[in-house]
Amino acid sequence: MTPRWIPLNQLAAETGFAVRTLQYIRAQEPSVLTTRTKGSAVQYKQPDCAVALRAREVAKAEASRSSGDADEAAARARKMSADADRSEMAAAKLRGDLAPVVEMDAAVERVASAVRNEVAGLRSRFALRVVGLKTPLEAATVLDEMAAQILGGLAEQADAMTTPDDEDDDA
Repeated sequence: MTPRWIPLNQLAAETGFAVRTLQYIRAQEPSVLTTRTKGSAVQYKQPDCAVALRAREVAKAEASRSSGDADEAAARARKMSADADRSEMAAAKLRGDLAPVVEMDAAVERVASAVRNEVAGLRSRFALRVVGLKTPLEAATVLDEMAAQILGGLAEQADAMTTPDDEDDDA
């Protein structure tokens, strides 16, 4: 086939590309289209331009497909990593290395409540005993008794508190 030089409109009709697309390709990728200027008109060499445009489309499709494969592989890798993380967390929970946040919040709340109750009860239990104190030794004795009662009350609360995992083990 002998090469022939054709105008842009005819190239668009023969290749199925829009005129604007061909103008864009010529501006952005000048090496794809073989052109010459005859007077003020730009002419395109056929069949070289048609072959180059098809090769460009094939390369673009292959790049799109391989990037799609890379995206799928990356998505599979992320899913596998997330599954492995979930398995590790489940194993750590079974070993007792992890505790659910909700259960920990409830336990901390129970401890804080027990401390508050013990401290709030000090006033009524020791008010009459501290009124008549005259020496630092008497005050120290009363304070020691207060501390012992607080610690004893907290120890009772700690013994009363059981986690759901402990209840499962007992059953």
